[in-house]
Amino acid sequence: MKELKLPVLSIPISSWGISLANLLPKEDWDKIRKKVLKAADYRCEICGRNDLPLHCHEVWVFHYSEQRLTKFLCLCRLCHDSVHYFGTTQRYQKRPSYIREVRGHLMEINKITEKELDTYLRQVRKENVRRAKKTYKVVVGHWVLAWR
Repeated sequence: MKELKLPVLSIPISSWGISLANLLPKEDWDKIRKKVLKAADYRCEICGRNDLPLHCHEVWVFHYSEQRLTKFLCLCRLCHDSVHYFGTTQRYQKRPSYIREVRGHLMEINKITEKELDTYLRQVRKENVRRAKKTYKVVVGHWVLAWR
C-alpha cells in the first residue's frame, strides 16, 4: 500500500505510555506543546483543521532495538485519535459512533476505501505482533532540549 498521509502507528506494548508527555514535568511538556501548536499556526498539520482541540503528537521511529523521537506534530483530536487507532478503539469501545468517525477520517484523509483501510490495519497489527517480541531503548536526542 502507498505511504499514507495519516498513518496508524504500530506501537509495541512494551512502549505504551512512553512519551515525553509522561516523562517530563508537566511545565516542561507544556512549553514544548505550546511551541509546537504555535509553530503550526494552531492548525492540524495533517488535515488543516482548527475547530477541534489540538494535540502535540510525538513521532517515534522504531528501528532495530531503539525507539527514537524524531519530531513533533500539531494534530487535531480526530487526526491524533486516528494515528493512535488501536488505543482509540479501546478507549472508545462504548462509543462505536466515534470509532466510525475516526475510520471515516482515516479513509477521507488517506483517500482509501473501507476495504483498503481494513487491509492496512491488518498490516499494522502484524507489525505490532512483530515489534511486541522486542524491548526498545528510548532515545530522545539533545535537540528536544531546544524545545523547552
